[in-house]
Amino acid sequence: MRYYPGLVKMAGDVQPERMTIPLLFFTRGDPNLLEDIDRHHDGPPAYIVGPNVLNAWIHGDLLTVNMLGMAHPQFSSMFQRREIAQRFAENQVADYGRDHANTSHALVALYTLKFLDAYLKHDASAKAFLEINLAENGVPKHFMGITSRPALKISRAKAR
Repeated sequence: MRYYPGLVKMAGDVQPERMTIPLLFFTRGDPNLLEDIDRHHDGPPAYIVGPNVLNAWIHGDLLTVNMLGMAHPQFSSMFQRREIAQRFAENQVADYGRDHANTSHALVALYTLKFLDAYLKHDASAKAFLEINLAENGVPKHFMGITSRPALKISRAKAR
């Protein structure tokens, strides 16, 4: 969605600008990675070139969570359990250690659960959890950042 918007564009029937469902989007580490992606290719391939999906997602609530110290494999519980020390070191972000990765993974799970409870079960306390600051939810400093963008509401007359 973020790094390969061309795949979304190529699908044809997926139109983020028309989506009305809420979206929880996790990302990791350095937000500049998106800008550096062309350095890894000889010209951007078709699956990279396309409109920004997250910017187009305006008719559904969007919650973007940036996990500051997580490497990509650490989002998977399978890799969390079986990653050897050498592989962990190869993926390590700054000085975030294995304990930090475990804490970050637990936060991803917690915020996913609260998001699902808020939007699928219409749980007001889960929605409130997502809206209060990270420190009040027990999130340690320098672990994550959250941005929230509520859906733009369109009138029925305009939708016709």
